[in-house]
Amino acid sequence: MTDCASNPRRLLVIDDDPSCRTTIAYVLQELGHTVEAAESGSAGLALLRQKPVDLLMTDLMMPGLTGWDVARLARAMHPRLPVVLVTGCAHTIPPDKPERQFVDAILAKPCGAAAMQAVIGRLTRDLADAECSGGPERVGFTKVRGGPTSVTVPGTLQEVPVTLRLDAPSDGRHLAGKAETDGSTEGVPPAKMRVRL
Repeated sequence: MTDCASNPRRLLVIDDDPSCRTTIAYVLQELGHTVEAAESGSAGLALLRQKPVDLLMTDLMMPGLTGWDVARLARAMHPRLPVVLVTGCAHTIPPDKPERQFVDAILAKPCGAAAMQAVIGRLTRDLADAECSGGPERVGFTKVRGGPTSVTVPGTLQEVPVTLRLDAPSDGRHLAGKAETDGSTEGVPPAKMRVRL
């Protein structure tokens, strides 16, 4: 039986230090993940606007936007996106710091492959559960308010317009429902899918 928690994920790594950024990206790629890397908070958020990811890892101390800023802004774009803060000063962050509400985990640098994989597995467990059970697809919604809704088709990173009908949240955290494509996107036939946000 496949361990779905260890399935490859689409990850975004943001770190202004080239050696840290390259090392973390390399380790994650060696673990089988697809990794986008950015040298600043603003560059990372620009990538996030273009490509949905399953999890975001960001450094804390960066010029311009800090890791806290990145986490807050990323959550504004994608409220359920798991965010991991990776920092050399994890031990100095107070447990009651208000900004902690925007991150799901804090990893201390240097962090090894096992620690990163454990956090990724834990924070993407809902996605893994859906994959293993054949349940609803988790798709990246790029626009829900203020215009037509579109989704990123799983496995293709192709954005398509859909008609979306949501059910009431069943677990208090996720919304689920049906998304129906209209056949207007070349290469994507009309289809209905169960979705989970």
